[in-house]
Amino acid sequence: MSPRIQQLTEMSWVEIEALDKDKTVILLPISPIEEHGPHLPVGTDIFGAHDIAQLAAINVVEKNSTLQPILSPTIPLGCAPITADFPGTISIRGKTLYNLLVDFCSGLADSGFKYIVIVNHHLDSMHLKAILEAIETVCERYGIKMIETAGRILYSRMPLDEITKSEEMGLSMKTEIHADVRETSFIQYKYPHLIKQDLEELPSVHIDIRDGLKKGLKTFKAMGAGQGYIGTPARATKALGKIHLEEQAEITAEMIIQLISGQPLPEMSPGILKYLKESIQL
Repeated sequence: MSPRIQQLTEMSWVEIEALDKDKTVILLPISPIEEHGPHLPVGTDIFGAHDIAQLAAINVVEKNSTLQPILSPTIPLGCAPITADFPGTISIRGKTLYNLLVDFCSGLADSGFKYIVIVNHHLDSMHLKAILEAIETVCERYGIKMIETAGRILYSRMPLDEITKSEEMGLSMKTEIHADVRETSFIQYKYPHLIKQDLEELPSVHIDIRDGLKKGLKTFKAMGAGQGYIGTPARATKALGKIHLEEQAEITAEMIIQLISGQPLPEMSPGILKYLKESIQL
């Protein structure tokens, strides 16, 4: 039986004060409400962030029972300007997300928490930069330790079973971008009742995002993704969805243990960090 993970919202202030903060980590899931094609719910990234955080917390306890993960409520907000011209996407400004996270995480730090892990399932550049800058601000202000997960996993060039499996299926993750085989597989595995359309009816859509941005196009729809997805959702499988959830959670758990123990963490590639710093303005 899996260990029960404590929920921040279910705890009293007395219980929070009594925690050994040197052994406690807050897992904070965050992702926006955003269109994910005609076949997936607008909460796809929210479900992903929450489920990865929850399973990662379980993995942490199973790996090291002296640690105490606490699961925060998911923040259903983020920056998604590239899909904002579809109904259902709720995109907030980068500065708004930055301020929100600084205030939220400062409140956690004021309560004595020393370790905060932002479990993210959405990699819009503005969204990621706002998170990283908020982390930098809070860490400098309070001397605590914080990380974001998805960027470190997907932009560190670490080998992933998910990518290997997709390549065995004849797919390239470089062209699976949004509401694609990966995200569709996750929903098919975890929330099959939320698949909205026969996936076989969805043709592959492949778009050169960099070329579109160079041409001044600002949204996936303007670039040609008229149905709001880019990739091959018709090839989704429950097996790939299981790999996505479990691998992300496993790596997140490992990073949590590394964070608390002071071990080196996977780092985002210098190229991505340079792009976020020089090309993205909040």
